[in-house]
Amino acid sequence: MINHDEGSENLEIQQLAALYARARNGAFATLVLTGVVIVLLWGRVDEAALISWAIASALLEGARIALAARFRDRSRRSEQSARWLSTALAPAAAAGLLWGLPAVYLAGLDSDRALITIFALPVAIMALAGVSYALHRTVHAVHVLFAAAPPVIVLLIQASANAQLAGVALAGLAIMSLYSGQLTARRVRENLALRRATAELEARLHVIHDHIGSAPGVERLISFQTSHDPLTGLINRREFEKRLGSMAGALAEGGRQHAICYLDLDHLEMVNDTCGHGAGDAVLRQVAARLQTLVRGTDVLARMGGDQFAALLTDCNLEDARTVAGKLREAVRNLRFPWEDHVFEVSSSVGIASLDTTTPHFSDALSAAHAACLVAREGGGDRVRTFQAADLEYGHHHHLARWMQKVREAVESSRFQLLVQDIVPIDAGESRERHGELLVRMLDEHGGLVAPHTFLSAAERYNLMPAVDRWVIQHTFEALQNGAEALSSLDLCAINLSGQSLSDPEFLEDVTELLNATTVPAGRFCFEITETAVVENFDSARAFIAALKQRGCRFALDDFGSGMSSYSYLKHLPVDYLKIDGSFVRGMLEDPIDRAVVESINQIGHDLGMKTIAEFVESEEILSALTEIGVDYAQGSLIAEPRPVL
Repeated sequence: MINHDEGSENLEIQQLAALYARARNGAFATLVLTGVVIVLLWGRVDEAALISWAIASALLEGARIALAARFRDRSRRSEQSARWLSTALAPAAAAGLLWGLPAVYLAGLDSDRALITIFALPVAIMALAGVSYALHRTVHAVHVLFAAAPPVIVLLIQASANAQLAGVALAGLAIMSLYSGQLTARRVRENLALRRATAELEARLHVIHDHIGSAPGVERLISFQTSHDPLTGLINRREFEKRLGSMAGALAEGGRQHAICYLDLDHLEMVNDTCGHGAGDAVLRQVAARLQTLVRGTDVLARMGGDQFAALLTDCNLEDARTVAGKLREAVRNLRFPWEDHVFEVSSSVGIASLDTTTPHFSDALSAAHAACLVAREGGGDRVRTFQAADLEYGHHHHLARWMQKVREAVESSRFQLLVQDIVPIDAGESRERHGELLVRMLDEHGGLVAPHTFLSAAERYNLMPAVDRWVIQHTFEALQNGAEALSSLDLCAINLSGQSLSDPEFLEDVTELLNATTVPAGRFCFEITETAVVENFDSARAFIAALKQRGCRFALDDFGSGMSSYSYLKHLPVDYLKIDGSFVRGMLEDPIDRAVVESINQIGHDLGMKTIAEFVESEEILSALTEIGVDYAQGSLIAEPRPVL
């Protein structure tokens, strides 16, 4: 474990190094200003005193350059930072006082020129201090205070109202200079901390790289790549769960107890939205480096994906785990991330769960820790929560977290089944295309079907829908490419997309790559997007539709009519089909309002040059009514039940 006092010491030394690096330029600027003062005051004040003052200024600046040269000697830099700080403070204070004391002398001249000079000298030196001393807040503060205090006091005790006003103004400028110096020094320290964290991470990655390079054969490299996160160098979710399972298998030995900490960054999306994903990746690397300093060598730290991390604390009870979790949270909260003109503060929510002989399965402990993390986040974030099985709130999140785990495993193991349901033209006399909507069903560990609403709600809750949508698109493309009989008669295959996929910046790239890789014409694909997803992600949806329509793909607006706000958006979306919400179709025979809605949607669609599709067509009577209205296509149990693609 890294010694944090030693880390702070190193930061202090680096900040002093940056200060001393400016010594030569700062001394040169000060000497130039000294020359200007001599020219302006020559003949107006005692010349011997002026020359003595100038010589003192030159000697102090020479001493500063000499100290900087001494500091650059790396053999001396190992001395404690406190010693170097005291060494830097003395000349800074002396230099400030040297520029402040002339005010006492000039006050006796009792002239407007003297008043202006008393005010101008400290203003000029405070401006230079922003260049010469502001890299270290303590050194800068001492220099400014010693330069400003004498003239401020001299001006305030004068009888002249103008002098007193100048004293107040000078005091205000000194306060502003102090504040500006504090901000500059803080930015410098944050940048140095960022460089150090990045260097530590790169050093670890180099060690990992060297270790891989020395391993025999390509198998070791492949093993590392499949078990580690390429961004942070930590192990990934798959490897973490593997080690967690091994650890759980040995729990019976000696009644051992472990704990799991699940950590979720609260506002990383703000960094991504403001500065891009490159900045977000840099934050994740910093967080990973910071967390690694707080876990023991026997513990296991992993990046679970996105902005989530997990730590397996071996031989650790819940009380000790809470202490560790508090340190993890505090470490993240103290992380200030400067990027271009922004400085971000990051916080985290941490959930804790126990892994012992009472835990049915290691995945239960992991999902329990995740559930506690969700409770912490929904409670406002930046807090730690321990899983409580008896609490209904924890139980609800635990249930969702377990399903999240199951959905993730299904994606990784490809445990889904692809179905297709026909969409047919209502007017058989017209030559129209035959469509089919692709549906996805999840299979459990035993091959049984899982109810769609069960796994889809968990996938939506934990932002797993893009992964599910990718699976559907990829396997639909492959089925068409391989001539699947269930799809061979279809002119158009409709694929559902979630709102999460529309807002995922990488999803469009993935779909484009899949289109490039297949020989199936893009015109055979139609992407269905619900009107709710469009309204919530309008700009993303419009850009997504425009990009893929250029490739030849078509689009349908699904469940249209469920939210009437969609009418105002419709004319701005270049979609090809309107799918009338099934709740109106199902009730149109009994409810005249439902029928009026169906007629209205059909008319609007046709006015905008779109074809209309009615969902939930379950009886001949409904089909007859749709024919009378003039709806173009029908889909439902009357037409065809969903059937497996393969």
